[in-house]
Amino acid sequence: MHRLQIKSVSAATSLVVAMVSFVMAVALVGRDVLAAGETWTTTDTTGLVVDGSGIAYGNGSFVGTNCTTGTGNEFIRSANGTTWIGSGTATDICMTSVAFGNGKFVATSRYDRKIHVSSDGGATWTVIDPGAANSAEWTGITYGAGQFIAVSYFPGRKILRSTDAVTWTAIDADAASSMTNDTQWRDVAYGNGRFVGISHFARSLTSTDGVNWTLTSSLPVSAYDIAFGNGVFVAVSTVGTNRVMTSTDGVTWVARTLASPLSTTAWNDVTWDAFGDQFVAVGNSSVMTSPDGVTWTAGTAAASNNWTAVIAGASMLVAYSSNGTNNRIMKAGTYTYSGSSTTTPSSTTTTPSSTTTTPSSTTTTVSPATTSTLSTSIAPVTTVVGVTSTSAAVTTTTLLSQTQIARVGTTTTVPRLSTSATTTSISPATTTSTSTTIARPVATAATPSTTTTVPEIAEAAPGEAAILVGGESVKSTLSRSNDQLVISAGDMAATISGLTSDGAVAPLDSEGNIRLSEGDQIQVEASGFAPNSDVEVWLFSTPTLLGAVTVNAEGTASAVFPLPRGAESGNHRVALNGKNVAGDDASFAVGIVIGSNSGGVSTAGKVLIAIPIALAVLVALVIPARRRRKVQLA
Repeated sequence: MHRLQIKSVSAATSLVVAMVSFVMAVALVGRDVLAAGETWTTTDTTGLVVDGSGIAYGNGSFVGTNCTTGTGNEFIRSANGTTWIGSGTATDICMTSVAFGNGKFVATSRYDRKIHVSSDGGATWTVIDPGAANSAEWTGITYGAGQFIAVSYFPGRKILRSTDAVTWTAIDADAASSMTNDTQWRDVAYGNGRFVGISHFARSLTSTDGVNWTLTSSLPVSAYDIAFGNGVFVAVSTVGTNRVMTSTDGVTWVARTLASPLSTTAWNDVTWDAFGDQFVAVGNSSVMTSPDGVTWTAGTAAASNNWTAVIAGASMLVAYSSNGTNNRIMKAGTYTYSGSSTTTPSSTTTTPSSTTTTPSSTTTTVSPATTSTLSTSIAPVTTVVGVTSTSAAVTTTTLLSQTQIARVGTTTTVPRLSTSATTTSISPATTTSTSTTIARPVATAATPSTTTTVPEIAEAAPGEAAILVGGESVKSTLSRSNDQLVISAGDMAATISGLTSDGAVAPLDSEGNIRLSEGDQIQVEASGFAPNSDVEVWLFSTPTLLGAVTVNAEGTASAVFPLPRGAESGNHRVALNGKNVAGDDASFAVGIVIGSNSGGVSTAGKVLIAIPIALAVLVALVIPARRRRKVQLA
């Protein structure tokens, strides 16, 4: 009998453990629990020329560049990461890098020393010739702060800058340095309000405006590629003891120690995966991930190829290699970081020396077939305009019109809420065939500042919307069309919709609301904001800055942002905040729902509910057992 009672108590104890586990599981509702190392799969590249040198994503398209021989093999493109199309007409030009910004893909070349631009998802390309005076082997390019920046490997002193990818300004970045031909810049990235370039000779190059540059001798080892995310720059290397380096400013770098076999892998490329909140690096037969650039976890590549480029887009990762047999492209779904570590962080910090350089004062203009000119005033430098246009064969493949995924950021600043905003609620059955249409692709997502102040946003329940201009509510109209919510007031309009993880438009629910789930995305389109300004996109109630999108010259903007992982179920607002053409603060707010039920219970609420249930079950089991024991002993 005693043994029976012990079993009863043990059963109660086991149940308590189970309930505690249940409570912990409830606390993790809505959180990602996928392990790092989600399967990568290769794509059949039979008949396709793939010699991966660079890859970018934007406007629903992946575009890769090749450094290879032959004619018509410079570029490949895909709408889904699986089916690829080759294009190009040049011969033996060795494309080296590609970036997306302002609705365009811009690629650099090493052999023909020119810039190549596409506005149609990589189908056709325009060739920009910088001129003989600015000839260089261009090896890296990025887009940030409304401008493209390209860096050269030889001679290493050259930089090209453009705000429109048509008119380019050459900058002599090493004018004040004795190492004019020994820098050999590999790549450049933008973040934290500055451009940062890295070189083969362990040097870094920084600029806050793209015009004036500062050189430092600060990198722990020779660097091969750089990316920015989560407030930090991460550079990787193919050689040396410490093959990962991090910096918040591009000047002071910290070497990170990798565990074997990561420590001996030649790492060729690194990118920031905003949807997975992680860095992803690829190299010889290898892939690894990190949430912060410090702690790295080994993944498993789909093939033992030399993986040379990787990019995140459309809620997936795509990597590109320079060797292999009909398997030179691999992709993964949301390759999620699990938190397990294979790396011991290093505390080695390198103190740099620096030289600030002012661009040369010589101005030269090459007369092109185009009349485009610079729209900004900068220090006198060499100005170059593109002269040649080349079109590839037209194909019948239609690329998906999904815009670039933006970086995700968060803030804990308490927002100021307006209580006087006028909202307009429309019946779910209301539709319109003349809803506002915003042309896209029109803009690229920009990296938001980490010090952004939470804006004043009007209240809006699901099925409602509101607009504030200059802090005052204005009369607005809300309509529904093609599973999108369209809000307008005067010459300002915004279209908000949900996208599923595969990029399809999510249907409105039975009440006519946008209803999102874990893994979905938020698509925004807007018109009426000041041209060339940044529009922030926020998710409330807990203020979360999803990112920022740059308005084009016509005053329109479009972007897609992943729904933050762990977003609470219930009613939320998507808000767009920026400046209208008059320079006044302007914001849109549209009510949406996350999860299956509006007004859902928060994670903390679930825990508080689960704990009394667990205690009640414990009392129900333990107390009767103790009573039975007393009776038996008596």
